[in-house]
Amino acid sequence: MNLSYKRILPLLLILALSFTVRALTANFMRAHLNDAGWFQWGSFAVFDGQAQNVLDGKESFFWIPDASRTDLMQYPPGFRLWMATIYRLTGNRSAVSVLWVHMAIDSLAVFLVVGIGAVSYGWTVGLVSGTLAALSPLLALSGVTPSADAPTSWLVLAGVLFLALAARKRSIYFACTAGAFLGLASWMRVNPLLLFVPWSIALFLILPATRRQRLAMSLGIVLVTLLVISPVVIRNLVVFYPEVAPTGLNVGWNLLAGIGETERGVEFGAPCCDELAARRTARINVSGWNSSRSRARPPRAGHYQESPNLVCGRNGQAHLGASEIRRKTVAVSRQRRHQRHCAKDSA
Repeated sequence: MNLSYKRILPLLLILALSFTVRALTANFMRAHLNDAGWFQWGSFAVFDGQAQNVLDGKESFFWIPDASRTDLMQYPPGFRLWMATIYRLTGNRSAVSVLWVHMAIDSLAVFLVVGIGAVSYGWTVGLVSGTLAALSPLLALSGVTPSADAPTSWLVLAGVLFLALAARKRSIYFACTAGAFLGLASWMRVNPLLLFVPWSIALFLILPATRRQRLAMSLGIVLVTLLVISPVVIRNLVVFYPEVAPTGLNVGWNLLAGIGETERGVEFGAPCCDELAARRTARINVSGWNSSRSRARPPRAGHYQESPNLVCGRNGQAHLGASEIRRKTVAVSRQRRHQRHCAKDSA
């Protein structure tokens, strides 16, 4: 009983710290939802329109009936389903409802950090890690922001916890569970998908077990991860073939934009500056952009602004935000650096 008390009390203190920091951060974010420097309301508007269409029965959260709707393939379908669920449960279709739900869940997610540290290195390391995670302003900001990053991070942390358990218990079931959480995280954002490669390699090369056990656990992570994400890949192949983007568009688009910043951007037809990149993105997403309900609504209190370039003041006059000025400064410097390539690409 004494040992349990010594463990429960620090966990309660960590939870209190985590909730306090995230509540304060969420209150700050709520006051800055109209500021593009803190909140990407342009991206949120896309998810918001899709989630509301799902709730209203206008679109499926998963299936894409029209190959011209490339906007629905830009991101995996998990986050719009997550947002639609929050809207349904809270009865509030705005960024504020997502913000407060994320705040509550992220406050509890620090226990995953405690578990990872405790399983891997002992209770002392777990408690210290949980305390640092609870106090971290960067983790709090990422956790409460209404974006796909927060639920993705929770699922990845759960996967890491089961990966640590699999290594400690030599259990293929824990390894498969880690792969399942990694696959679910990829339904939110495709970025963590390839984590199954280092995870499986690490288990096979480092784990002190028989070759058969190591191979089984490594293959379990690989196969379960790919199995969980396979419906998204199959949907994209069926709907958009022969133009194939297995998991989405954003990873490839970021790569293309990065190539455009180099001298060989023209060779690959990549945009050389922010202006051209924005122009091409608008062409790619034009069908979904026009059909989004959130673009037609006026901004509400506590919601995001609709204009991608302007922040509206209380006097009703539009003025450029400081973040927009910084963005334009960076864009101008890039344009000067690649002026010759921009001229060729524009022609």
